[in-house]
Amino acid sequence: MAISSPRARLSQRRLPTQGCSQGQPAVDSAFTRLLLLCAFSPSIAIRCKPLSNANLRHPTAAKSSRQADVVQSGNTAYARGRDCSSVSRFLLPKCRTGQHRLLPNSSFKNRGSGGSRGPCAATADVSADVSTATELPPFLPKEAELLEDPDAKKLARRIRRLPVMTSLAAEPIDSSFVGPDWAGRSDGPKVGSSDPPVVLLAGFDSSCLEYRRLLPQLERGGSEVWAVDLIGWGFSSATEGKGPAVSSFGPAAKREHLYSFWKTYMKRPMVLVGSSLGGAVAVDLALEHPDAVDRLVLLDAQVFIDGVGNRANLPRWLANAGVQFLRSWPLRAYAGGLAFYNRAEATKGATQAGRLHCLMPGWPEAMMSFMSSGGYSLTARLPQLDRPSLVLWGRQDRILEPSYALRFEKELARSRLEWVEESGHLPHIEQPELVAEKIRQYAAESL
Repeated sequence: MAISSPRARLSQRRLPTQGCSQGQPAVDSAFTRLLLLCAFSPSIAIRCKPLSNANLRHPTAAKSSRQADVVQSGNTAYARGRDCSSVSRFLLPKCRTGQHRLLPNSSFKNRGSGGSRGPCAATADVSADVSTATELPPFLPKEAELLEDPDAKKLARRIRRLPVMTSLAAEPIDSSFVGPDWAGRSDGPKVGSSDPPVVLLAGFDSSCLEYRRLLPQLERGGSEVWAVDLIGWGFSSATEGKGPAVSSFGPAAKREHLYSFWKTYMKRPMVLVGSSLGGAVAVDLALEHPDAVDRLVLLDAQVFIDGVGNRANLPRWLANAGVQFLRSWPLRAYAGGLAFYNRAEATKGATQAGRLHCLMPGWPEAMMSFMSSGGYSLTARLPQLDRPSLVLWGRQDRILEPSYALRFEKELARSRLEWVEESGHLPHIEQPELVAEKIRQYAAESL
């Protein structure tokens, strides 16, 4: 019998993508037709003006004498807690009353335990060991409690936020990541260390949960590892609906935010790892800010498909319908079947982890902003890249053609291609031990 349904016909073809990760399809040549299958559904984007009164008292302040967490951004210190007076085991969950700007650093350093202290005042650097966190941070969608993948649940407990100042918003953006326990404290990082940090970037419309298996493997090998959410994708205050309004979520905005995060908290050239469209983000940063990048690792990277085509000019109602469909369970589950070589990996837990960030209130607006930006166009600039690059490619990738992997060897003078057997588009999920070992070896090489 002939196949006649639209879904069946789509399932017979490979999906060329603007990037796909975490078992999610990116914007592809079939996307416009998929939009027509969606019903109109308005997006929700709540914008609340953050508070900045250093003397603001929280109604529960008298109930606790514990200090709030402290981080630094420029010459200003910020504090966060589950409420303004309590210490969270996470570095930067947002307090219920909003964002509170504290005293200049010189005003709170070395303050003793005596004296009057406001509910968000702080006297010392954070010392909690977040790697042993047992609770989920409050800024995650409530659906995080339902995560069935144990690796995703464990990594979700470690997600924190640090404030990053950019030109994209009037206030610092509380930026989500998973990283070293000392991140944001004055006693780390050890600037000048000979070992470069390994920074992981997820792919199109994904989050740091994509690295739920690779990040622990790298840490067990002794690497300093950060999984940083790209602005607009992940769990930052920019998509929480309560943070400062952000002007753009396009490629330039993602680059500026990532570079500002690196410049504020890492300060050393990094081994930058990008999966799928995260590879394009990594290449873009290396081209514009070579001082930040020691070398690249590209995991089934989508770099050779430029732009998003006419989808950058879709009417708003149609673009909104498209992004609502993009986060739908059926589409995410279907894409998971394409992304993995081992179909047993395409579980309910994998789909939950892959779409959790889509449940952030500001996600639809952020996604539409990225779409209207036109996406990444790097093909013509790729020969200008002078950073050494390791290209790791799943041998059984059904999302991107193997020809793309071979093309890196031809167009990048300082590149090396290595195949990952028995792996599809996400080798860092299907073969985390092998990928971690290859990254560690490459990071240690003298180039």
